[in-house]
Amino acid sequence: MTEGREDKAAQAHRLREINKQFKRLAPASHAAMREGYQALELKVEQLEQQLATARQDILREVLIEPSIHPSMKAGCAGEFTIDIQVVCPECWNREWDDDEACQFCNNQSDEHSLVDNTVVVPWDTQKEIFKMMSRFKYQALQESNEQ
Repeated sequence: MTEGREDKAAQAHRLREINKQFKRLAPASHAAMREGYQALELKVEQLEQQLATARQDILREVLIEPSIHPSMKAGCAGEFTIDIQVVCPECWNREWDDDEACQFCNNQSDEHSLVDNTVVVPWDTQKEIFKMMSRFKYQALQESNEQ
């Protein structure tokens, strides 16, 4: 029986020693954990700042100073048209016989010599519209972020 008590006493002694070591190490490990956590918080702040800067750079590049890719022209050229009425220069203030064809409008003008005409929006105009719309979109995003 004494061996059992000695074993228990030895175990209790070992546990007390482990507990003492833990108490000595605990503040150091807590301090190390705090330092690690603070370093991690700092790194997260830095990454958030980098992300915000990158987001602004992307918005600026895409919306304020958008570049026109060649595929955009291939996809959009000739796609946008405006229907307007123009005066036929040959029919204006002239009287034509019904048999005589106007070489400009092919007798399609109305009684006021107006002809419906479809005009393709020039590519340069399309680019300017795209850039201006991008700038307005950027401004709207900036205002919504400020609120």
